[in-house]
Amino acid sequence: MKKILFVIFLSLLCLLSSCEIKSGESDLLESTANEVIRCFNEDDVDALKLLFCQNTLNEAVDIEMQIENAFECYDGKSESYDFHYLGFDGCCVDGKWIDKHSTVKIKNIKTSSEKMYWITYTEYIIYDNDSGRIGIIGMSLRDENLNVIAEIG
Repeated sequence: MKKILFVIFLSLLCLLSSCEIKSGESDLLESTANEVIRCFNEDDVDALKLLFCQNTLNEAVDIEMQIENAFECYDGKSESYDFHYLGFDGCCVDGKWIDKHSTVKIKNIKTSSEKMYWITYTEYIIYDNDSGRIGIIGMSLRDENLNVIAEIG
């Protein structure tokens, strides 16, 4: 029985490892994070709104007001921050991603007003069954204690 479970485990491991992570995709996530920071620094509602997936834009109640509220909670201009993403998650079929997303954390954002923030969001880069899901699906702004002070989406 143990041998059968081991063979099943190895088979699953081989199947999952056949889905490759392209280096440009992690660059895309970092580029999006940099754009998020720029939007917060410049109060650019329209540009931040464009980063969200179509489904979120269609379903969120007054997303522009949510973005403006987040900008009001964000005090100062970003001086430094750390970019982290938790790898990719989703589903592969025959070695091809059909659903691929990542949770991104922009951590330790220090602003010109000496405030500290975190911005976290989930971004889909592939979703074969629903192209309206490509982009950011939701975002939260957190204070230095990691309390959510604003949500978008």
